[in-house]
Amino acid sequence: DETGRSGVLVVQSPGATVRTSSVQDATNSGVLLDGASNSTVEGNTVTSSPSANYGLRLLDSDEATLLDNHFQGIAGEGIATANANNVTIIGTYADDNDVGTGDFDGEANAVLRRNELVQNDLGLNVREVDELVNNTIRDSTNVGVTLTNSNGIVITKNIIERNGATGLELDSLSDATVANNEFNDNDIAIHDAGSVGLLIDTNSFEDHDTQSLELY
Repeated sequence: DETGRSGVLVVQSPGATVRTSSVQDATNSGVLLDGASNSTVEGNTVTSSPSANYGLRLLDSDEATLLDNHFQGIAGEGIATANANNVTIIGTYADDNDVGTGDFDGEANAVLRRNELVQNDLGLNVREVDELVNNTIRDSTNVGVTLTNSNGIVITKNIIERNGATGLELDSLSDATVANNEFNDNDIAIHDAGSVGLLIDTNSFEDHDTQSLELY
């Protein structure tokens, strides 16, 4: 039962607002929303939690809005969802976690804008994303961004740099657009496996160890 070991717990409370809470030494989740659709989580900080699975966990909470939260030192993922559709994530700062943001389960249709994911093992490891816009993902130990099950996604105006492996990893997408992004000093800028209708347009590539594009 995930609800038993969380710093801030919101259960069966649609429309709730969780604002400016500070959590340290969380064990399962710093903030957990379960059955809290149309809720807002804003300006919260979850730090120094080397035993935590999640900084912020959404369960069965559709249409949630996550604004300007900070997740640092999480053993697992800064943000993760399950059966939470149409989630909007804006202004997250996630650093020194296993995964900055990851594990979107269900028809998330997530929108990610203006997030900064820095010095995580994996920066962003997600599926079911509609938009990835104006984010910075840098200094990951391994891959910067991994995207699956995100057909029709628009990836634009992001800075993806200094990641230890691939900057942007795409897997079997349909009709994805990658445009007007900056890729700097990754091992490989973009690796794609099996996508159909992929558009790569007007990106900048600089100082990659292996190559800029690797499409299969």
